[in-house]
Amino acid sequence: MQQADLAAIGSQGYKRLAKMPLKLLLVALNKLSNKTYKRLYPCYLAWLGVNISRQFSEYGDPWISPECRFDAAGYNLITLGDGVTISYGTSILVHDYSIDKALFSRRGEHGKFLKPVSIGRNCFIGANSMILPGTTIGNDCIIGGGSIVKGDFPDGSIICGNPARIVGDIDEFLARHEQKEDIVYERS
Repeated sequence: MQQADLAAIGSQGYKRLAKMPLKLLLVALNKLSNKTYKRLYPCYLAWLGVNISRQFSEYGDPWISPECRFDAAGYNLITLGDGVTISYGTSILVHDYSIDKALFSRRGEHGKFLKPVSIGRNCFIGANSMILPGTTIGNDCIIGGGSIVKGDFPDGSIICGNPARIVGDIDEFLARHEQKEDIVYERS
């Protein structure tokens, strides 16, 4: 690699160079030892700049799929509460370039939205969901698969759809499934 190429990478250069091989190693590790992957992947996210506590893996039974996408435009704008589960295909975005077209069309300038995302403790994010810039999800929330989530959602909400909206709360959800007796408990 040329000296100019290394300089062009910028202040995050070494992280950018190491990010992909390190993630590939973690994905391979997931196939060998799920328990080790679950402990190390949050450390990798913290290394990238995601706000995630050292106790993340000790709360509940968290899982972050290796197929999740975290927005490299601002890892430090993403906060994950302890014990979060994020299913495969989910994207967490902190930037949005849609405003760029309006700016350029009317003013000849370029720009973007850049807003934080916060996901509370013990949340479940269903497969192929998209969490948009500026979203705050409270503690103990469930996001239905395929949801497009934007806005502020209180603790204990069940959120589904495109656009996502509150469709219930976890107390009702739990009571309904306890009544149906369709919960398969995993006890050690």
